[in-house]
Amino acid sequence: MGAGPRGQSAQRTLRPTRQHGSLEPEGPRKAKRGGRMKRSQESLLWYLVPILIGLGGVLFSNEFESALTRFAIILLSVSVPLFASGNMLARRGGAGTGKLVLLAGVMMLMIGAAASLSGFPDTIAEQDIFSERIVGISRWLGTFSLVLGLFVVLLSVLRTGAAVAELGERFRHLADLMSEGFILSAPDGTIVLVNQQFLDMLDLAEEQVVGQNATELVLRMDAQTIKEHLDMRAKGLASEYEITWHVRGEERQFWVHGTPIFDRHGAHAGTLATFRDITERNRMAKRLERYAKGLQELVEEKTQKLMQSEKQFRDLLLFMNEGFITVDSSYRIQFANNRICDLLRISPQAIRGCEVFDFVDPSGRMRLMELLKAGDTNQAMDGPNEFDFVCIDGTLVTAVVSVAPVQGDSESDVRYSLVITDVSELKRMQHQLEMRAIELEAANEELRAYGRAKDSFLSNVSHELKTPLSTINGYIEMLDSGSLGRLEAPQSSALKVMSRNAKRLVSLINEMLEFSRMEIRGIQLARRLFDPGKLVRESIASIQPQALAKDISIGVFVPDPFPPVWADRDKIGQVIGILLSNAVKFSHEGGMIQVQVVERAHCTLAISISDTGIGIDPAFHARIFDKFFQVDSSMTRRYEGTGIGLSIAKSIVEAHHGAIELASEPGKGSTFTVVLTGALFDSTVPPHLRKGLDRLTILAVSGSPTLLRAIEQVLSGCGCVIEQAANGFECLRMAEEIQPNIILFNEILSDVAGAATITSLRNHPDTAGIPVLLLSGEDPSKTEEICNMASGVHFLEKPFNARGLVLEIRSICLGEFAVRERNAAEPSQYAFRALIVDADSDLLEWVEFALRHRRMTCWNASSAAHALELAQRHHPDVILVDGDAPPPVLRNTLTILRESIVTEDTPVILMGGALPPTVPSKSVASVIKKPFSVDELIRHMQSALDARTVPV
Repeated sequence: MGAGPRGQSAQRTLRPTRQHGSLEPEGPRKAKRGGRMKRSQESLLWYLVPILIGLGGVLFSNEFESALTRFAIILLSVSVPLFASGNMLARRGGAGTGKLVLLAGVMMLMIGAAASLSGFPDTIAEQDIFSERIVGISRWLGTFSLVLGLFVVLLSVLRTGAAVAELGERFRHLADLMSEGFILSAPDGTIVLVNQQFLDMLDLAEEQVVGQNATELVLRMDAQTIKEHLDMRAKGLASEYEITWHVRGEERQFWVHGTPIFDRHGAHAGTLATFRDITERNRMAKRLERYAKGLQELVEEKTQKLMQSEKQFRDLLLFMNEGFITVDSSYRIQFANNRICDLLRISPQAIRGCEVFDFVDPSGRMRLMELLKAGDTNQAMDGPNEFDFVCIDGTLVTAVVSVAPVQGDSESDVRYSLVITDVSELKRMQHQLEMRAIELEAANEELRAYGRAKDSFLSNVSHELKTPLSTINGYIEMLDSGSLGRLEAPQSSALKVMSRNAKRLVSLINEMLEFSRMEIRGIQLARRLFDPGKLVRESIASIQPQALAKDISIGVFVPDPFPPVWADRDKIGQVIGILLSNAVKFSHEGGMIQVQVVERAHCTLAISISDTGIGIDPAFHARIFDKFFQVDSSMTRRYEGTGIGLSIAKSIVEAHHGAIELASEPGKGSTFTVVLTGALFDSTVPPHLRKGLDRLTILAVSGSPTLLRAIEQVLSGCGCVIEQAANGFECLRMAEEIQPNIILFNEILSDVAGAATITSLRNHPDTAGIPVLLLSGEDPSKTEEICNMASGVHFLEKPFNARGLVLEIRSICLGEFAVRERNAAEPSQYAFRALIVDADSDLLEWVEFALRHRRMTCWNASSAAHALELAQRHHPDVILVDGDAPPPVLRNTLTILRESIVTEDTPVILMGGALPPTVPSKSVASVIKKPFSVDELIRHMQSALDARTVPV
């Protein structure tokens, strides 16, 4: 049939006996058992009826002569009673006594049939044992018995069919209304009724079930367990059990409840069974079991974690660096950790139960009470929370107390937790710092007094030494010119020696004074834009007389054109003069000096001075720039000097954040190279920044031709119309005439003329609305004071490059957000200005400290918006971003930095983490993995700057 049972699991068996449980109450069960015994005795008579019928038929068969007819009658007489008796046994349960009677009757019937077939009755008749009357009577009795037996058999079959039909009709209406499967079988096991639910459950057709014998059907399906329950039903026992059935390829479980049905006489009238599909219930039960198991595991896991958390929390409280105690509403200590016990020098057992006020100095107990009351309302108490705690040995310990209320089981049960931080050592250090500060202030005052004395001394030395030397030089010149009379040759020779030594003495005094000023006040730079080639030629012209005296030729190489440089012109000229003077001094007569001015990468200026002199041993290269150091320091040395010239030159170059390179060997001459990183003016402007500037008229006001040429080169390349003015008066006149879009004003100092020019521009109605951009190298605070004098005044701090200038002009004239740029690599030890974007204060603090320690300039920002604000103000070279920030925050930060005109070209280095998938890889210059060293970070920064390309 396409389906079959796989197995059964008996759950509960219902039997109508006391031993196995009954489906009925105890009283009716006893009455029914007594009635059944009576019916069993009555049924013995019914067992004799088929036997008597059979014996009558056998006796009747003797009336026929034909053996064949006799055999047929005997066969019918035997088979019909056997069928009738079997049917009766099936209906009445087959008691032991009935079986015995039936067996005896069948044996008698078989013996009678055998005797009739063997001719034994004829033999008896021939012997005339019975009279003819008796034989006649027996014939009539046999005939009547046979007819009566056939009638009883026919009546039994008809009654059985009617009973089965009545049984089926009785349950048909009930079966159609049931939601469970229903099956009804006759006492002989024939299935007479099933409902549609049963057929749908087992995927069977009605013709496959109805009319089939239940026992045979089960045996064909090899379901021995179901067969055992069917046998129990034949014995009048009810049971329920579970079976597994494959329906349409799916395994399903059914709960079967079978019970016998008895008629009104207590006879077995049939068997009724119900089927309920419990597949979903079992699946739900399994799922619930899994859920319950998972829930139990989760509860155990959470319980374990809670226990661990409680242990960790308790350990934290016990071993934390601060003291921790809890007190109840009576201010008695309930818990104290090890730190507070060590602080008060008391054991944890002894401190429990004590009032907290017992350990507080009497002068602070009232304040502690107020602090506890303030904790109830979460209000901060005015004044310090420092208290003096009294140890067991009577010593006082100063500590800061923080109070928090802890709610108990009820509102009235309020407790307090106190965190006690020992600040006694801090107070001691604070006192020492205060005393040290007083001492340092006194020392500073003494140093200031020394400084004033030095200044006075230098002023006096400058006056007292230079004045006599000026008089001596004056008389030397008069004698040399012949104004005081004619001199003889020896006198003229001596006068030249006197003049040379007087000039040498003046040079030494000037070097000493310059060195002293640098030591006391430091080097103050006034950066401006100038032509380095012109400065080199001027320096060569100054040293040319000394070179000619030794027949030394000086060659110079300066590319044309060469960009201007941002530096202190006088200080760089002093450095070149010192190096040229040394080159002449240490070169042989007839030697040669070569000066080269070249441009290196990243707008770096390099001025090299090479000679063919005596050279320097490499062993002294590291010390040659030390103060007062000379390779030959003996009293008989050939070359004069104080040994501070190179020290002054190095200090000036380092003040520009540059360096002096040395290449020299003994006898092969020396090459000194002054390197000023990022000092050259970068005139490149990206194409996208040039758009929209061709409609602007710009008035540039400066007394520096070099600066005017640089501005004109940059802005005319952007399409602007440039007008120039040399001073403030020309500026006022030309501003009224041409009405420029913006005025670029150079070198606005804190003097009356500059302030007056700004005021005049703002007071005149024709020029009041013209914006002014100050190109200032002054102190920003002074520049801001000037800007605050009138509206519409902006400033651009020197040094700046072309891109920064254009961005400022676009910001003022076109309303775009601009960044104050500086030269591509403004002077710094590593030419870096770093902006750090990081919300992690620990990493931010470390990176900032490490870079500042390397003499770099750093700013830190906690968000992308803050980073843009700082970039607008400080124009960094590189931006460092924490790569371990949450992906949405990191993605937003990189997007903002790349899309803003302020930072679109600034290299971004990711510190740790990885680039978010939706952000292009070109958004960052490199990624440095954590942990990293400062040197690694600097290498990444240098590589990012080296790889950056500036569009022309």
